[in-house]
Amino acid sequence: MLDKGLAEQIYEKLKWEIIKGELVSNTSISERKFSEKYGISRTPLREALARLAMDGFVINIPGRGYIVAPITFKEVVDLFDVRMCIETFAVTKICDNKISVDCDLLREINHDYFEAGNTGNGEVYIIKNVNFHKVIVDAVDNAYVTNINNLTRDIVLRLAFASNRLKAVVTRDGYQEHERLIRYLESFNSQECIEELQAHLKKGQDRLLEASQHSYSYL
Repeated sequence: MLDKGLAEQIYEKLKWEIIKGELVSNTSISERKFSEKYGISRTPLREALARLAMDGFVINIPGRGYIVAPITFKEVVDLFDVRMCIETFAVTKICDNKISVDCDLLREINHDYFEAGNTGNGEVYIIKNVNFHKVIVDAVDNAYVTNINNLTRDIVLRLAFASNRLKAVVTRDGYQEHERLIRYLESFNSQECIEELQAHLKKGQDRLLEASQHSYSYL
């Protein structure tokens, strides 16, 4: 009987290697090599790969097997469009309905984000940034919005790690923009919050696309 727990562990391990760029685009995933690497049979590996294919992290090419799926320039733009919709909805809902957001937690995350940037800890810097935005979306307490946001979160992380590898210009503006967002959320200032958020996301997209030099496939 297949060990579902083992297949889940392999899924998470492979996904994280892809997200962090340890397995780059178009890398072939040999069942023999990876089953030996993880010390497992091919059955749980195949289940993990099938699930990764469903989630868009790998592609199954007939006659060749699985490869790591690339992310194209268009997909980057599409993903930021989705983020813009989700997060604009979230801050509008919060401000219009005066929904309480844990601003102390946001400031704590933003502090850690700032410190990680100062010390060059790229992994913590990336994760804290993504978590900052997740707290805002989760505050709306809409299961459908949360689920959509969670579906995009791993791709957002992958893009962020790619941005780090591509040496996209990282400024301290992000910290200050986060701080302004917190203030606008506290005062339920909808217009200022939307403008700040959208400008913030647009800067992130532009930095990544500039670093990739509009390459069709670069991850």
